[in-house]
Amino acid sequence: PGVVQLSIGPRNRAKIFSVLVLSFIALGVVLAVSGLIPIYGTRQNARPSIAKIGALAPEIALKDLAGNTVRLSDLQGKPVHVTFWATWCAPCRAEMPLFEKKYQQYKDSKNFVVLGVRIQDDAGLQVVKKFLTEVGVTFPIVDDTDGSVTTAYRIRGLPTNVFIDRGGVIQ
Repeated sequence: PGVVQLSIGPRNRAKIFSVLVLSFIALGVVLAVSGLIPIYGTRQNARPSIAKIGALAPEIALKDLAGNTVRLSDLQGKPVHVTFWATWCAPCRAEMPLFEKKYQQYKDSKNFVVLGVRIQDDAGLQVVKKFLTEVGVTFPIVDDTDGSVTTAYRIRGLPTNVFIDRGGVIQ
């Protein structure tokens, strides 16, 4: 009493199964397109907001001294040595010629990039250019004026150097 049994034939079972499978596929497509679930290959390479050794490096998108934007993601496929520095930092002044030497050695082969990130520095553009001329630096220099890259890379002291491999992973 009160229990109803339904008898579903083999043809109807196949139709119901097909409808359920297609419904789940449609739901998956809707969720993927809306960004609620990742599509293979799209979010896996998303750059993190905080640096961690062995992980993909956070994006660096800063202006160089000429006002052009330099992006780390544009250097994908090349190893990148990022050096965080300031004009007032004596150890920075001492090590920069060493990085310049490696930059000169490999810049033509396009297989190695040195990127200087100037931080914690209120020196004007003329002072910066004079500093770079004195130490003989010609590799690209960008300014982290708002401190966002400094924060992302957890820079606590100067100089700090980070090596990013061809795959964009911090070593």
